[in-house]
Amino acid sequence: PLAFIPVYVGYEKLVEGASYLSELRGGDKKRESLLDLARNLKLIRQDFGRVQVNIGEPIRLDEWLATYTGSAEHRLPSLCHDVMAHINDAATANPVNLVAAVTLARPRQSVEAEVLVSQVTLYQELLRRLHGPGKLTHSHMSGEEVVDYVLSLGMVSRETEPFGDVYYHDNFTSVLMTWYLNNVAHLFALPAFVASLLVRRRRAISRDRLHQTVATIFPYLAAELSGRFDARNLDQTIDVLGALGLVDIDGQKIAPPQHGSQQHQALHLLAGLVMQTLERMFIVISLLRREQQTIDSLRHQAQLIARKISRIYGINAPEFSDQRLFDQFIARLVDEGVLREDASQQLVHDPIVDEVLRAAESVIAPEIRYAVLSELRPR
Repeated sequence: PLAFIPVYVGYEKLVEGASYLSELRGGDKKRESLLDLARNLKLIRQDFGRVQVNIGEPIRLDEWLATYTGSAEHRLPSLCHDVMAHINDAATANPVNLVAAVTLARPRQSVEAEVLVSQVTLYQELLRRLHGPGKLTHSHMSGEEVVDYVLSLGMVSRETEPFGDVYYHDNFTSVLMTWYLNNVAHLFALPAFVASLLVRRRRAISRDRLHQTVATIFPYLAAELSGRFDARNLDQTIDVLGALGLVDIDGQKIAPPQHGSQQHQALHLLAGLVMQTLERMFIVISLLRREQQTIDSLRHQAQLIARKISRIYGINAPEFSDQRLFDQFIARLVDEGVLREDASQQLVHDPIVDEVLRAAESVIAPEIRYAVLSELRPR
């Protein structure tokens, strides 16, 4: 009679932000001591905002085992994933999460005031319609009040230019904000993925085709975010995007709004929430076109290319080249039978890989696609 109680803790401002960033970059976790407590007494004078603690739906182990139908080998990983998914089910978005979701989708993590307020307001409404008002910790705040609140915490900075106010992050905060985005990325994942499939298109796509593409690729993205995928949620997501003006729905045809419009800019920012994950997956899938590839060489080359792209294109997120995320994706490809080893331990891939690569042409930014494919050419 054992139960796992999922607890989600949402911070508006991390006390240990510096040590967290050090660990992200590979540093060892520093042991706490009483001397550290004495040194950091000054911290309690600072405003760290609110801490939201949510208790999720318990997992009763005996009931879980009774309904588990997988193999014994995957039982423990499946349980771990379900525990993480239950924690994420209890997640709520605070003002810092919402601002991070906008600023990190912009080059150099800077954004005009009116765009920031407008996109935060959009995300508030998106969460209300898809997940209910309980997913917002400050549901009474307007978009402008959210931005002002995050500014008061020092988690975003503001400069006044001749053309208006601009919000931005310094180098330290811009990396730290990836933590705040990652905490709620699963809440936006499905609409953001739909946005990524549409934003670069010029012509409409059928609802059936959209369902097929989402069912093929999105489960891998959901697995990385410790989220769930229910195909029944897709039609609701499309309809909400349509109601908010982010997509045009004509019968069974779905199309992006007019390029250059404010709605198209909003769709582009929404797509940016999952773009780095899709780019990381694209690196792995592209490498599978190489001959004489082993799992070890695939792991090594994928991380190497990710590091190069991160450096050249200024992707300011430590997890972009995280080896563990590549390993997790590759392992899932193997588990799903998309990837397998032949008798000589060379990798053989399913034909669906070629289909995914064709689909990537309208999703991955041309400069990233070129950078990855250029690494595959013979030297």
